[in-house]
Amino acid sequence: VEKPGPAGSSAAKRVITHETLKVPTLGDRLKSVDPRSRTVGVSVKDRAAVTMAGHKADATLWWDGSAFVTYDGASVPFPNTLKARNTAISAAIAQPKTYAVPPQCQRKVQEQALTYKDKEGKTQTLTLGKVEPRKAKDEPRWRVSPESDAATVDVAIAAYQQMKLGSRGATDVLAISLSGLDLVGHARGTGGVEICAQLMGVDQSLARLFAVLDASGVPYAAVLTADHGGHDAPERNKLNAMPDEGRAALALSAEVAGKALAKQLNLAESPLVGRGTFGDMYLATSVPAERRAEVLAAAVKYYQDKKEFVEGVLTRAEIEASPPPSGPPEDWSLVMRAKASYDPERSGDFFVMLKPGIHPAPAVTPGYIATHGSVWGYDRRVPILFWWKGVKPFEQPNGVETVDIMPTLASLVGLTVPKDQIDGRCLDVMAGQADNCAGQ
Repeated sequence: VEKPGPAGSSAAKRVITHETLKVPTLGDRLKSVDPRSRTVGVSVKDRAAVTMAGHKADATLWWDGSAFVTYDGASVPFPNTLKARNTAISAAIAQPKTYAVPPQCQRKVQEQALTYKDKEGKTQTLTLGKVEPRKAKDEPRWRVSPESDAATVDVAIAAYQQMKLGSRGATDVLAISLSGLDLVGHARGTGGVEICAQLMGVDQSLARLFAVLDASGVPYAAVLTADHGGHDAPERNKLNAMPDEGRAALALSAEVAGKALAKQLNLAESPLVGRGTFGDMYLATSVPAERRAEVLAAAVKYYQDKKEFVEGVLTRAEIEASPPPSGPPEDWSLVMRAKASYDPERSGDFFVMLKPGIHPAPAVTPGYIATHGSVWGYDRRVPILFWWKGVKPFEQPNGVETVDIMPTLASLVGLTVPKDQIDGRCLDVMAGQADNCAGQ
């Protein structure tokens, strides 16, 4: 959802856009059959708001570090209310804040000191297992707290009320990403008191949202899910029954590996481009065409030799030759899992898979002690919950796919989605003989 700015601009300057989004969203499809339909996407993260809202959204809002904003030059259907919300958020950030530990989270208080090197090379300490207060004007800490999720819901409620969503005779979409939860997982891990307190905050924010929806009398269906799972910091896992967990070696980073390969192959510059120690790796455009096969083979061997950390390496050709994944997603092979995320226009020249429990970051970094994105179940498996008033509840423990969500929601509102246009399938979420997928 980002594209580079004008030629000559710094890499940090990006233009937020929906133009690079390759598929229509549910909101886009609804507008195609009923122009009265409205779509709103709200998140602290720009990419979350954009990918949920799609190409034709009436309001796409994200936090830019000081306010909830939208695309450059675009208008917001409720400017005065949004301005008031942003003013209230800024006032809250200006004041210090102490976060209470909910009773359900007290058992997770387990302090653990982690050391790291700051930019000047000095040793610093980061303590996990406690909910730290926020100082006045500390916007980064606000973002990594229940406050940011609550503010996201406040903006979403404002949009719902001002735009009269669901009450104008058309089906509307309100898509909300509570990204504070993701940020806390990265910054403090997924197994401690910090994430527990954040989850309790999410629960309270959702309760406020549903109270507003219920009070309006507008019929609605809700789906609750996540875009990925997560794994806790290896340092805490080591203390809690997982002694073999660890961090990837710095030698696996594209930067270090590229320098080593340049020296080995007598290249003038690094032949590798990548964002970290795993996942998609690219051969640099500077690698001559006649040497690309040689460099690729050397790069693959380089990573394969790091057996302590690397589970396997797949080339683009190997992934392309694999048939599309089929069967229960929890039973997919590793190459099927790589294939499911493969895009011929964007994926790398080879794909590095770390061993289970190996964290991609070689060292502790403030704001980034845990992450996600691996092929393993702890990153791939997420809950998916569908609910509307009067629905008969049931639980299905067998795996489905997140791409099934859109056609399932479409079926609930009578929107036909051609099967040859999507990867997912409609899920029959009506217990018993009733079938919401009939005719889809």
